[in-house]
Amino acid sequence: GPAVTLHTLGSTLDGRPLDCLRFGSPGAWTPEAQFAGASPEDAAAFEQTQLALSPWERQGGPKRVVWIIGRQHPGESMASWWMEGFVRRLLDAEDPVARRVLRRAVVYVVPHMNPDGAVRGHLRTNAGGANLNREWGEPSLDVSPEVFHTRNAMDATGPVDLMLDVHGDEAEPYCFIIGGEGTPGWDDRRAGVQRDFKAAYARACPDFQTVFPREYGSAPSGNVITAKTQVSTRYT
Repeated sequence: GPAVTLHTLGSTLDGRPLDCLRFGSPGAWTPEAQFAGASPEDAAAFEQTQLALSPWERQGGPKRVVWIIGRQHPGESMASWWMEGFVRRLLDAEDPVARRVLRRAVVYVVPHMNPDGAVRGHLRTNAGGANLNREWGEPSLDVSPEVFHTRNAMDATGPVDLMLDVHGDEAEPYCFIIGGEGTPGWDDRRAGVQRDFKAAYARACPDFQTVFPREYGSAPSGNVITAKTQVSTRYT
């Protein structure tokens, strides 16, 4: 199966390990060998497909860095169901999509950011009463070691190309993404990348959609205290 290693990023306030799974190894990737076919028509069609690719897709290069975290809010247990399915798919050596992802990227997964809160029966806070998804601007070992260790680990892996912070909304019967709108540095390029990602996700997963909910808006101007806003700003 795929190469996966277990790392402990640090300890929570109650002394529990903050586990992280790393799928794949850092480094560079090279494109898979392509067969263009024997006829001139096949060769011409192959050249056209290559023109639509970025230089990184055509030639390879440094692997993308992907971070997936979940359960910052311990009461949102549906996030663990998503995380379990995600990890199972990455572990499936017969899954062609997972194989391609792990050829091109290193994926870091923190399945449970807030084990203390879950054990204590908290809805949104850790053992010290901190809402972890409001601690990303200035995390500390005394208040939010879970975020402190995770953010430091992200910095150590190099610029983060993609981060998903998995939550669950007890009032919304939809699978959806709320992105980095409103964060410092947000521009048309980033908006386009996010739009393309959401569209690709919707094509790949019939449970995902891009229409609802409508009441979520942009982050307040200058807000970098949540995971999504801090990561959007931190790695430009």
